Amino acid sequence: MTDAKLLLLVQNEIGQIVGRHLTRSENNEETSALLPESIVPTLSPDSSGEMFLVCDNANAVRTMVASVFDGVITVKQDPFHLIDRVSAKLASKPKQKWLKKEFRSALYDVDRQLRPPDEMEIEFKKVVEFVDLSDVSCTEASWTGCCKYNAKLIREGDLHVPINDYREGRAKPVRIVATSQLEDFHSALKKLLNRSLSVDVGMRILDVFIVRHNLRMGTKFGRNPSF
Repeated sequence: MTDAKLLLLVQNEIGQIVGRHLTRSENNEETSALLPESIVPTLSPDSSGEMFLVCDNANAVRTMVASVFDGVITVKQDPFHLIDRVSAKLASKPKQKWLKKEFRSALYDVDRQLRPPDEMEIEFKKVVEFVDLSDVSCTEASWTGCCKYNAKLIREGDLHVPINDYREGRAKPVRIVATSQLEDFHSALKKLLNRSLSVDVGMRILDVFIVRHNLRMGTKFGRNPSF
């Protein structure tokens, strides 16, 4: 397990883990070989409308996903990581917390739906203008570059989807704001990576976490089979 570099996890529309792979590198070549095996079986043959792959770094995988799926799946940036990366450039935790709250208001409207790209960019830039450079922990050039880069993502619609939540049955809507549900699995895996475990044993332990999580989500949406 000490050779593992990347855990690839794929979620479905209700948050269940439907694919998982452990890789020895972080390069797109290895990941692209695993994506079809993880995603294709989850796609319904009668699927209609747009399909999105929401990830923590859209630009890093956009070309790879387009080549693997022939442009059928559109890559989107999750808002959580955009907010987190910009806010992390402030020196103090209280300021970071304040900035995250302001960014959430900039990205979402009062109904918690993502704003249209043009409106979102305007609101994002308004928040940035309120930040005092004395509160920033990096150089002015680095801060400016980070803000411009993320404003460009917003302007190009990388964060926007027509409907920001998924409804099924009587369960509460699933709102896609982040891939943070997967972070728990990464935390669990980190504890395993420092041990002398075989890949087989490590993945079996990880699967216990996945099964528990999937059963919990399946119960919530009434998808678990009757035994």
